[in-house]
Amino acid sequence: MGPTRDTVRGEWTKLHNEKLNVLYPLLSSVRVIKLSRTRWAVHVAHMGARICLVGKPEGKKHLDDQA
Repeated sequence: MGPTRDTVRGEWTKLHNEKLNVLYPLLSSVRVIKLSRTRWAVHVAHMGARICLVGKPEGKKHLDDQA
């Protein structure tokens, strides 16, 4: 729902709330913002789990630990 390109003039224009409400009557601005925040929170949670599972251990490996 970002900027749109005017096909006649070839210029980029911003979509204001009034036009967005006409184009997407079921989506309110608040709902879109909440959805994007939720998506970001889920992404951060998944990345945190991935870092725990795939992350590299810190520190040095001792030579006597090798088999």
